[in-house]
This record gives sequence, structure tokens and C-alpha cells, in this order.
Amino acid sequence: SAALTTQASFSASYITQRAACGSWGAMGTGMNAGVLVVTSDKTGILYAGGGFDVAGGVTACRIAQWSTAGVWSKVGNAFNNDCNDIVIHPNGTLYAVGAFTTASGATALRVAQWSGTAWANVGTAVNGEVNSAILSKTGDLYVGGAFTVASGFSALRVARWVATRWLTVGTGVNDEVEKLLFDSASELYAIGNFTVASATAALGVAKFNFTDWWRPVGSTGLTGTGGIGGGGVINADGTLYIGGNFYLADTT
Repeated sequence: SAALTTQASFSASYITQRAACGSWGAMGTGMNAGVLVVTSDKTGILYAGGGFDVAGGVTACRIAQWSTAGVWSKVGNAFNNDCNDIVIHPNGTLYAVGAFTTASGATALRVAQWSGTAWANVGTAVNGEVNSAILSKTGDLYVGGAFTVASGFSALRVARWVATRWLTVGTGVNDEVEKLLFDSASELYAIGNFTVASATAALGVAKFNFTDWWRPVGSTGLTGTGGIGGGGVINADGTLYIGGNFYLADTT
């Protein structure tokens, strides 16, 4: 039989890679602070966002790209505070969200877009931190977080960007959203620290039916302490998985 081998350890500063059926490997010299999100575009370029301001030894303020040649570089002059999530539109536009208020020195209130050459604000964006971003099948951008206003209008912790304007998503929820998900039927799920959605009890998880109201998932949702937090994923078969600071989930 084949002998087992042990991989030697190596420096992996906040980010690493592993080939299929392979070994862990360094990605340059990594970052100087935590990475919160990693995603890639259709060409294989990897983007990382977080609280760092150096990647691979070069200045990269909260977002950096890892080329197919294995080199880190900055994505413009980027942000003055954390980047929490990154999504890439099919047309190539990259959206970043987080706690930042400027991008390349210009105002960008927690949501910004990268054209490939420059950062730009997305409308007048939102008045509080954004934790999660997701694109619908039609390409609309949805964001969730701790905000209550988008472009001057009430938007309670969830909002969507359609073409050139921000819109509300129902009447929202009463506390912070940590994660947004779409299922295969394009129904939107929110996971977070809230207890009410559209004036209905919804503990930690709610579902939007696109007729202007949210509804709970199950009968009582998730019960925890110090906020549900966490994140989740929906499988191709429709199964919803959630992890967070809860200890009880109903069975309905």
C-alpha cells in the first residue's frame, strides 16, 4: 500500500490555497490583517477583502486581487475601513460592501463598484455597515446589514440596487442582517440578529416573497444569546443550512 506523507508547515498569513487532492500552499506573503471574504471572477482572478492594508508586501487597502500568475496587487486605492463582502456581476462590475465610507478618497457609503479601472459610489448608498451582498438572477444587487436608510429613504437593514436607484425590500427587519441568500426559486432569505420582520415575529431568519412582506422560516425560528449572527447556504436541493450563536431551532 502507498505510504502516507505529512506536509511540512509554512507561513500562511490570513489566506492560503489548496489544489484538489493536493497540499496547502502559500499565497505570496499573504496579508497583514484578517480576510473576511474571498471570491473569483470568470477569468480565474481571485479577490480578497477584509481589514488588511497590505497584500503580498504591497499596499492594498482592504481589497486585493491575486492574479492567475500568483501575484497580489491592489484594486485601486480602495477603502478607509473593512470590506465585508464582494460580488461580481455577469457584466464584470465588482461590488464591494462593508464599513467603509470612502473609495479611492471619494465618498462611497459602504457600497462601491469597481469598473476595472476606477471605484465609484453606488447612489448615495446606506447609513450603516453592510455585512452581506448578493446578486439576483436578473442582476439586481441586494445588501443586508445594520443600516436603516438607503439614498435618503427608509430601508430597514435590507435594500436593493436596481439600475440607477436604491429600493426598499418590504418593510425590512428590526435588527442587523448578517447574511443574504437566494434559493433556486429566487426567494430571498435573511439571517441575522433580528426578531421581527414585516411586523411579524421572525427569530434570526426570514424569507421575502416579493409581494412586499417578509415571513418567518418555521414557527419560532432560531433562539440564541448575544445575537444569532452566523451565516448559511442553500443547497441545490433547496435545503437551508445555518450556523450561528443559537441553541434552539423549531422543527416546523
